Amino acid sequence: NPGNIHLKVFNSWGQKVSELTETADGSISWSGMGNYGPLAAGVYFYQLIFYDSVTGERIESDFQKVVILN
Repeated sequence: NPGNIHLKVFNSWGQKVSELTETADGSISWSGMGNYGPLAAGVYFYQLIFYDSVTGERIESDFQKVVILN
């Protein structure tokens, strides 16, 4: 179901800088854009959140690191 998977991106201070939801074709892609434009070079963290299709339970991944190089 579209919208069951969310990608949240945070800066190194823990502030959410981007949030995306899966599209109708079931994909999520992130281009390094933040809520207000391109993100600066640096270290960011992301988390995937999804809902189990059977139980509806919310499941959160561990935080993972991504580095943006400009």
